[in-house]
Amino acid sequence: MDKKQTYFLIALILIGFLLVESSIYIVPYIEGLKELEIAVFVIGILVLLGVIILLERTKKHHD
Repeated sequence: MDKKQTYFLIALILIGFLLVESSIYIVPYIEGLKELEIAVFVIGILVLLGVIILLERTKKHHD
């Protein structure tokens, strides 16, 4: 994996992690965003699953 891919995957991991964590600890306490709690959680999980799939694909190409 080159440096660009590594930085891109690290950024996606951080974004997914922050989305999941904010949906658990921050969004439920903000009155205007309570209905977005599930959506933010699902988007965060999908981003993290996408990173796992990308890592598996790059691993197969390098082996």
